[in-house]
Amino acid sequence: MSHFITLQAAKDMTTAFRAAKETVVKDEYRGRNILPVCETYARSAFDALLSHPDCTGIRLYSSMDASLMLHTIAVGVNIRNEDILPSAVSGRLENDIVENSMRCPEECPPASPLNI
Repeated sequence: MSHFITLQAAKDMTTAFRAAKETVVKDEYRGRNILPVCETYARSAFDALLSHPDCTGIRLYSSMDASLMLHTIAVGVNIRNEDILPSAVSGRLENDIVENSMRCPEECPPASPLNI
């Protein structure tokens, strides 16, 4: 299975999301940027996940903070499709869960075909 799509498909999808993102939240949450346009992570965060010896992929979870802002959490996945999580047993207590991104709007990237 290929995980890749065309630039046009990506543009269509991100444009549709930006057009509808305020209409899918309750009125009292509109205009609060509950749903981000995008989130940016340093490569080192994903390198750390992929460096785990059992990691065969990355899984993205949607999550929400105390202010109801949507965030993406990334974890490694093993060959059995199981999340690779911190464990005192494995001795890996850090670098197994990624979240702290640059969240747009707040910290937005330069204009591209995917965000204009």
